[in-house]
Amino acid sequence: RIWSSLTRIAFAFGNNTAWLGGLSFYENLLTAISLTADAKKHTLLAVIPDSSVYFNSLARRFDEVHNLPPTRIVEKIRRRVAPVLSAKDATAWLSPGSALSRSLRRAKADVAFLKEDPLANFRVPNICWFPDFQYLHMPEMFAPKEMQVYARTALNTARFATRVMLSS
Repeated sequence: RIWSSLTRIAFAFGNNTAWLGGLSFYENLLTAISLTADAKKHTLLAVIPDSSVYFNSLARRFDEVHNLPPTRIVEKIRRRVAPVLSAKDATAWLSPGSALSRSLRRAKADVAFLKEDPLANFRVPNICWFPDFQYLHMPEMFAPKEMQVYARTALNTARFATRVMLSS
């Protein structure tokens, strides 16, 4: 029962709006959480990109909504460097923290629910959700580059997440 000892549960939403089924998943998950006996003990936080309207339909489900700052050139560089450093155990500790990690700490999140891999040095306990393994079972549906991204995400999720949730 990971929920019983937590008070501030954050749901981090990235800029990927291509997956429309995600809204339904989150709507169902948030409904299920609200129906638990200890739901009143928790504060639900949303952390969304500053300019995103994609997740507005979920906003009513949260006690607090925090916006990620606009992406600056420094964050773009971090996004390029962090996966490279995180790829090797010897250099993972050098990986810079992300804007998402900093935003979650500022929001005082006790745990974050992520759909993306946290990479090294995320510094916030997290539950990472890896929703699909179709890239392994139906490779003909994916471009080689896309398969590499899925494979890297699965590896990093397994290496750096506090807990992993799988569904397919």
